[in-house]
Amino acid sequence: MTGTSKGIGEQLAGMLLDLGHQVYGIARGSSERLHSYSNYTHRTFDLNDIMGIESLIEGIVNEVNINDSKIFCLINNAAMLEPLKPIDRCTAQEIHHNLQVSLIALQAAARGKNEQEFEMAKYFKQAGQSSDRQED
Repeated sequence: MTGTSKGIGEQLAGMLLDLGHQVYGIARGSSERLHSYSNYTHRTFDLNDIMGIESLIEGIVNEVNINDSKIFCLINNAAMLEPLKPIDRCTAQEIHHNLQVSLIALQAAARGKNEQEFEMAKYFKQAGQSSDRQED
């Protein structure tokens, strides 16, 4: 789950942990509260580092046997809230950084090389696609 250091991500991760799920949190910062759970693993990472995402995901995949899991998914909670201003007042760099974290990071995480990563990528793509659908 991305964005677990505070806010909605921290709360959602806590709820999943309370239900007994194993949660891997990915965020630039960390949550002291979540570290108290034995079923929580934190990865300090800035999703703006697109080139490092593959290595991050590979490390998690090597620790988790998704074939023994009832569900394995990516909850892409991370988003850039800043800059909080109309888009016509944003610089190209601000727009780029926002899109990098909010959209491109998920696509980079969904790439898979070996069979286990390929299975994981299917889950990631399905999770990402569900947010793209518009309701009738």
